[in-house]
Parts: sequence; C-alpha cells; structure tokens
Amino acid sequence: MTALLLPVLAAWSAPASASVTARFAGAEAGVAADFDQVNEVGGTVRADASRAFSGAFGMRVQYDGGTQNSYQRGIWHTDLRDGDDLWYSAAFYFPVGFKAQMQGEVDVLRWDNWVSHPSDTDWGGLVIYGSDKRMRLMRFNAAGTGTTTLVGPFDVPEGRWVRLEVHQRLGTGNALSEVFMDGALVGRSTAANTYGRTIERLRVGIVAIDAGRQTNPLALWVDDARISTASVWGASGAEPTAPTEPTATAPATDTQTTSESTSTTTTSTTTTSTTTTSTTTKKKGKRSARRASAGDARFARAARRMSPAHYRRHMAHHRRVLRKLKRHPVANRRALADLRAHLAAHRAAQRGS
Repeated sequence: MTALLLPVLAAWSAPASASVTARFAGAEAGVAADFDQVNEVGGTVRADASRAFSGAFGMRVQYDGGTQNSYQRGIWHTDLRDGDDLWYSAAFYFPVGFKAQMQGEVDVLRWDNWVSHPSDTDWGGLVIYGSDKRMRLMRFNAAGTGTTTLVGPFDVPEGRWVRLEVHQRLGTGNALSEVFMDGALVGRSTAANTYGRTIERLRVGIVAIDAGRQTNPLALWVDDARISTASVWGASGAEPTAPTEPTATAPATDTQTTSESTSTTTTSTTTTSTTTTSTTTKKKGKRSARRASAGDARFARAARRMSPAHYRRHMAHHRRVLRKLKRHPVANRRALADLRAHLAAHRAAQRGS
C-alpha cells in the first residue's frame, strides 16, 4: 500500500490484514451473484443497464416510500478485527433532487455486527444527514455510549458519478480513518473507530433510513463496490483544504431504525426468516416478476453485444454462481429463479444474434 504522509504520525504502510478478504460488486452478473446476501424491504435492488460507472450495468437501489422500516442493500459477510487495515469503496450516483427528497438520515456504506449483537449493535460508515444534507463518516453503537463524527461533514454532488473511498485502520486505539472523494482526501481522524468487537458485515445501498420519517421515495445507483487492502482509485494522501476533527454526539434529529426483524432476504450463505403477509408477498412477487422481466430484456440486449469469448466467460461465471446457490436451494429459491431466467435470456439472445 502506498505510504500516507501524516503531519503528526510517521509514514505508515500497513501490511495486508489476514482477515481482510477482497470483494467486488459490479452488477455485471446480477446483484445476487455479487453479494453474500441482498435485503429488499420496501423497495428493490436491481442490476440496471440505464446507468453504469463501468461495464454495462450499475446497481439501481430503489426505496418506494412509506412509513415502515425499510432498506435495500447488498451485504458481504466479514470477520474484521481491531488492527485490520482495509479500504471499502463504491461509485455512487445520486440523481438531482435526491437530497431534496431526504427527510432524515440515509446510510449508504457501512459495517456492523448486528448478527451477534442485535440489541447493542456497533456500526461505522458513510451517512448523509437529513438536517444539512451533507455526508459524514460515523462511528455509532446502539448501547448508547455515543455517536462520533470521524470525518465531515462534506458535500457530495448530485447528477454525476462520485467515487467514495474509506480507509480505516480499525481499533479503539492506534486507529486511522480517512475519506477520499474522487481520489482527493476529504479528511482524516486518529480517533477510535470501533468499539473493540468483531465486524461481521459490510453493506452498501440504502442501508438504513430514518424509519417513519422518510416517507418520500428515494433512488440511487451504485457500481464497483469493493472491500480491498489498498486504494483502487489512486487516492491521494495530500492534506485536505479544511482538515476536520472528530465532533461531538450527532443531533437527535438524524437517527435511523436499526431493527431488522422484518427483513426479506435473498442469500447465498444464510437463511433469514421472512415475516410478511401472504397478500403483501403476492403483490411484491408480481412487481418483482415484472421488474425481473424488464431486467432480463436489458441483459439480453447486452448479451447480443458480447463477443463469443466474453460470452463464454460470462456464462461460466453464472454456472459457478448457480452451483453455489444450489447448495442452499430453500434459502436461495428466489435467487435461483432469477439466475435461471437470466441464463435463459442470455441463451435466447445468443441464438438470435
């Protein structure tokens, strides 16, 4: 990793941490293939050919609005510990008007340990406040010992792709947190960035909203999401124009519900219970089928543009994912159906090309 020159600390070049596993989500093979788990409550997460940062597809994240606790996100399972040095990043597209639609805090890229600590969860990551519509890198725990702003607030643009990277050396001591936007350093902090417990997941999308307050619908796009051991976009270690220091507890007006008891989940590794009524499930199923059909049509158009070599590699990847999903057919029933439909659309497109 390129050494980062700090004004107070000596130059630091961290070795790759054994517990940091590189992951990537580019939506080229569909969303379910990129993540260990996908949550869709009150909205959808779909591969979308209408807007992409790279390749043919981006990931469109849609919150339909309402009053329930909702989230639309891709999830990677992790085993991150204090002392690990990692980068997590994604390209985001916030459409013009996204901030105007916000009525409370929206979290877009964050880690947590809800699996082991559902009642006193620790989390950290990038959030946009509803009060000033500006982004922050936060540390928070549900045990009530305080919320800390590590970097920010800072503005994020609408109407274009923006590359956001977080670099953290995890710990309650000897910690480091940095945020880069489009390769430029926004701010850094050496304050504690964990609470000393294992980080079990990293999530991207509309990870959380201010439930009951965020009644307006929201949509954004995500592409090239990553966990890595180095900057993927050549982040510069130069000092930001206005260095930011950790600030006090966040305003009470910017909160979000952490309950996950009503999660509707697509997963390739775990089974999560679904607590929705049969009527709601049928309605959502019909909407999902229509969206999947439209998505397959876009996939088919992309398939016709593929070279024979690209098509073979693409289909080989799909078959590997299919074998993985078949290991847990009950938990992955929806993902299996989506992937099989996706494969059928590709084959039909190739036959017709």
